[in-house]
Amino acid sequence: MRYGENGKLEKRFKSRLPRKTKKEIQKKNRCLCQRYPFLLPRNVWTGKVPKDYNYLWTRADEFPVGWWNRFGFALCEDLKDVLIRNNYLDKFRIAQIKEKYGSLCLYDFGSPAEWQEHMMAWEYISEYTCINCGAFPASMRDDGWISPYCDSCFKKMHFHATPKEIKYMTSGNDQIEEYCTYHVWKNNEKTEIKIDMKPYYKLIGYDWLKEH
Repeated sequence: MRYGENGKLEKRFKSRLPRKTKKEIQKKNRCLCQRYPFLLPRNVWTGKVPKDYNYLWTRADEFPVGWWNRFGFALCEDLKDVLIRNNYLDKFRIAQIKEKYGSLCLYDFGSPAEWQEHMMAWEYISEYTCINCGAFPASMRDDGWISPYCDSCFKKMHFHATPKEIKYMTSGNDQIEEYCTYHVWKNNEKTEIKIDMKPYYKLIGYDWLKEH
């Protein structure tokens, strides 16, 4: 983490930035946090923004770059709409954003029940989005670390590998579905949740009907 957990590293990072670049980053991040207040970093115990916070980063920087570029804003807009509908915008706090086993993980300190299904849809999209460049759909790869990559990015990373080795490291396919299905436990019973993905594909600029 850049802030709070490794302060010395953060200070060195800041000192290397040209003054103009710092101002541009701060201006961009102020606008981002005004639109999406849940991207402000907060103390996990008090829920308050640190006094020395200077807008050089936001929680959005925790997204892998390809994911943020492809669907970061769409996810934030979707989350904001859900929070506003449930009168929860000022209460929502992000605990952590990261990639795990090739899928997006967004942990929070409590959210409206409605958000669960939305988050499942974004997790599904992340599994088919190149974590490096944002190409969609991409394939899940396993080179010792499981992540989705498009053919171009993965071949650049493994330029020494043969086509056979590339195929061996491709652990999944890029055939996305019209619906994604999840199973959750409710009242000690396994319940199936089926999510129509077409509205989410549309949000990231992918026309499922046209492609299929």
